[in-house]
Amino acid sequence: MTLTPLSIGLGANIRHLLIVSSLATFVSACSPTADTEVSSEDVEIAAGLVINNTLINTATWNAASASLVVNGAVSSGTIVKLKNQNTKEMLGQTTAANGAWSATFSGAVMATVPCRVQATTTAVYEIVNVINAPSTCDQSISNLAPNGVISSPATNVTIAPGGSVSFAATGTDPNGNTPLSFAWDFGGGAANSPVQNPGAVTFSQSGTYVVSLTVKDSLGAVDATPAQRIVTVLGTPPPQNQLPTSNIVSPATNLTIAAGSSVSFVGSGSDPDNNVPLSYLWGFGAASPNSSAQNPGNITFTTVGTYVVSLNVTDSRGGKNVSAATRTIVVQNAPPNLPPNAVITSPTSNVTVSVGSSVSFAGFATDPDNNVPLTYAWDFSGAAPASALQNPGAVKFLTAGTYLVSLVARDALGLADTSAAVVAVTVTSGNRAPDSMIIQPSSDTFVNLGSTVLFSGLGTDPDGDTRLSYAWDFGGSAPLS
Repeated sequence: MTLTPLSIGLGANIRHLLIVSSLATFVSACSPTADTEVSSEDVEIAAGLVINNTLINTATWNAASASLVVNGAVSSGTIVKLKNQNTKEMLGQTTAANGAWSATFSGAVMATVPCRVQATTTAVYEIVNVINAPSTCDQSISNLAPNGVISSPATNVTIAPGGSVSFAATGTDPNGNTPLSFAWDFGGGAANSPVQNPGAVTFSQSGTYVVSLTVKDSLGAVDATPAQRIVTVLGTPPPQNQLPTSNIVSPATNLTIAAGSSVSFVGSGSDPDNNVPLSYLWGFGAASPNSSAQNPGNITFTTVGTYVVSLNVTDSRGGKNVSAATRTIVVQNAPPNLPPNAVITSPTSNVTVSVGSSVSFAGFATDPDNNVPLTYAWDFSGAAPASALQNPGAVKFLTAGTYLVSLVARDALGLADTSAAVVAVTVTSGNRAPDSMIIQPSSDTFVNLGSTVLFSGLGTDPDGDTRLSYAWDFGGSAPLS
């Protein structure tokens, strides 16, 4: 049977259309220098399928990332299967979306880089050359061994018996054959580990330990030169570490608080071996993030619930207290804010004074919720400017009338006294009483019987009335004057 090739397209990526006995039409894409003869396997693959020159847009090999990217266009939801056209090795499949599809292949599936890629659906197919394909395409690539690195410790270490060393590692694979597996051998100083980062490993006995790390890739290739560290354990093992104890200094007891309130936390720790410095770890549950400060200070509890706050202490040798110190904080819904109560302490009752007289004012307030500090507001009904002092002191009333002086207190949350304290000051404009003064003698005097004492006096009137009269009373020792 004769195959008739019909070239379609331009450039290096030429597609060849071949007619087989007028019954089946298919395309084989090859390099410009490739023979146009098509194998019987290609004919079998193409049987019943129709060529689609837009099924594949490009197939590109990226040597830097060791990956093959293939993309094209076909109806959404169509499954596109891809394989190495020459070796028939299946690469994988993808599903088109929004009229397009794309697939990226790397790692073990790219052990053989294709020279040509075939994309096939249930109805159509297309074969194209791989752009930038290496000269070794369609030839198996040797699996190169991975490389393991001990990142911690960075150098060999020397410790005392019972000391710990933190171990961590990284690994890379030139073929991208992941995941990698890790195998730590601690040279008999501790149990071996398959964990990439074993963390702190304790060496209890004196000696020299060669710690090695072996890395293996997903295809079984093993690092031929395992990374190593030497751990030297010197001296006599120290005495057994006695564990520290923790103590919550503040709050001194369990507490019940309202939601939104804060509690001040202060801690302490002691160690019988004096293995200091000590490290601290507070746990506040869901109320607040953990804290490594010895004294975290104020912690706000915003949500109703019961919180067991814990404090753990660890000494410098890694010994941790047997049991954490705890405090239970019960957070309840905040009760409604109750108003404060103000009292006028001076004057203690209503007063009547004459024009120009002064009255001393003082006040006091209490708050049932203890929402302090309290603020004060005095209103003198226009007789004097308002005052924010708790005790305004002497206030002069210059105009006759009746003044209702009020005092209102407000708590720290802004809630005011619902019933102001009030005292009435009545200011009269009538005659005010004069004042008298004895000028002579200036003090009490002792005289002999029959002696004479000179008396003189002075009177003043606040209303300026100078027509004053005087009345002396000598206590019966002399007539009234």
